[in-house]
Amino acid sequence: MAGAFVLVLGMAISAQAQGAHVSAGATPNLLTYSAGGGAGFGGEGAGPTNFNTLPHIPPARFQATAVSGNSNDFVPSTFVPYKIAVAEGRWILAETPRSLGEFARSYDASSRAKAKFELVQDHHGHPVIRRR
Repeated sequence: MAGAFVLVLGMAISAQAQGAHVSAGATPNLLTYSAGGGAGFGGEGAGPTNFNTLPHIPPARFQATAVSGNSNDFVPSTFVPYKIAVAEGRWILAETPRSLGEFARSYDASSRAKAKFELVQDHHGHPVIRRR
């Protein structure tokens, strides 16, 4: 019986800590909702509780812009002159696309740089950097 009393008393004390206490006028620009409180178990009334919410902001809308022009509208690039860039673009567009198998075969045939060092474990399990 005494154990049940201590358990109920412990719950009643922790229930008071769950109440939200907001000072009046702390957030005047936010929307607030007040809910009336009732009498808690074995305690006094909780009073009004304020739920602060953020103001509604509509989602951002981004617009896409199509760009067109000619050589008179062109602003020179610091990397490639206009005529070379146009020629390269036409060459890329005229190139026939490769299949995934063709791309894989050309990747396998190309030579890749080998690592000069490798990370291995010694007989104790400690990492060791070794030159290849």
